[in-house]
Amino acid sequence: MPGLVYTFVARGTTVLAEYAAISGNFKTVGIECLQNAQMQEDKFVVTADQYAFNYLVQQGYTYLVVADEAYGRQIPFAFLERAADAFTEKFGEKGRTAAEGSLNASFSPVLQRQLTYCMEHPEEISKMASVQRKVDEVKGIMLQNVEQVLVRGERLDVLVDRTDDLRDQAHRFQKQGTQLRKRMWWQNFRMKLIVIGVVVLLVVVIFLLACFTNGRNCLKTGAHSSGSPNAAAPPAVPGLNEQSKLTIACDKHTFNFTRREQFVFLVVADEAFGRQIPFAFLERVSDEFIAGFASKGKTAAQHSMDRSFGAKLKQHMEYCTNNPDEISRVAGVQRKVDEVKNIMVENLDKVLERGERIELLVHQTEELRNHAQMFQKQGRALRSNMWWQNMRIKLIVVLVVLLLVVVIFLLACFAGPTKCIKKHNAAAQ
Repeated sequence: MPGLVYTFVARGTTVLAEYAAISGNFKTVGIECLQNAQMQEDKFVVTADQYAFNYLVQQGYTYLVVADEAYGRQIPFAFLERAADAFTEKFGEKGRTAAEGSLNASFSPVLQRQLTYCMEHPEEISKMASVQRKVDEVKGIMLQNVEQVLVRGERLDVLVDRTDDLRDQAHRFQKQGTQLRKRMWWQNFRMKLIVIGVVVLLVVVIFLLACFTNGRNCLKTGAHSSGSPNAAAPPAVPGLNEQSKLTIACDKHTFNFTRREQFVFLVVADEAFGRQIPFAFLERVSDEFIAGFASKGKTAAQHSMDRSFGAKLKQHMEYCTNNPDEISRVAGVQRKVDEVKNIMVENLDKVLERGERIELLVHQTEELRNHAQMFQKQGRALRSNMWWQNMRIKLIVVLVVLLLVVVIFLLACFAGPTKCIKKHNAAAQ
């Protein structure tokens, strides 16, 4: 029957403790393989003569277990992890200076127990190794997600900076556009005032030239005509829910409940026994019951399943009572899985929420960019319109001035009959 046949714990090439299930030169071959190995990894396997020499290097110590080559790698490395934990806990510091074989008497029985347990409970060891592997996979995925979140955070910071710069530019451009609009409005208003003043001046000059040339006086004429009766008048101005756990203490005992798919599972334990092992027992029992007896249990009568499932309850209860350390280890690993799962779910929620914020920020940035472009276009159009309007006002002013000059000339020269012409003829004679 294939299995684990030899194991040792060494510091370098100094073997501190060993145990052999069968006789052989495993120690010599193991040390030679260790000397020839490059040890680039903390776990490696060397095959020799249909045996696999499985090595684990941890905290300066080398752990070896020899197994049949067909036995695989999962159970041997699970054994090495357990042996390394036990050795580090008891001899972690003492082993630094211990001589060769000095720890054999104290640690060899531990190696024997661990070796026997792993060979007698391969399914349990495989289950633990599978759970540990899942933890490592979840850890790797979580680290990858965290790295992606960090990279996305850096990109978000760059996007935020660009958005702030764009907002500042848009605000500055809007302020400049407002100032330009006010300046152009005042300039336009001044030009209008100038045009109005020129027109008023033109009217006054025409009035003066018309009323006070050739000895005429409009004021006297108006005074004589004011007494006439026909003169014109002046113009008027609750409880245990699905997937929940509950513990009730009563008379130095704890009643531990859990509920899954309409079934309630109970185990009574001593109060000093804690909660970890009872709920680990309930997890094992509920998993097996749901897997094999769920459909039958929904319609079964009271105590009708004592014969079919009672033996399994007894088996699980004896196993959990006789192996508290193993149950605690599995529960601890499961708790780590749940913690990692919760952290990963929380991180994913944050990533999704941050993604929504990024999309909103990108949308707002696009709208702000569109508004800035539209405002810039409107500002250019306003500047062009104001320039043309100012140019038109200037042309009007020039034309009005020319017209005023022409009118003044005409009134000055032709107020009397052919006045400018008579002077010219007299000068010619």
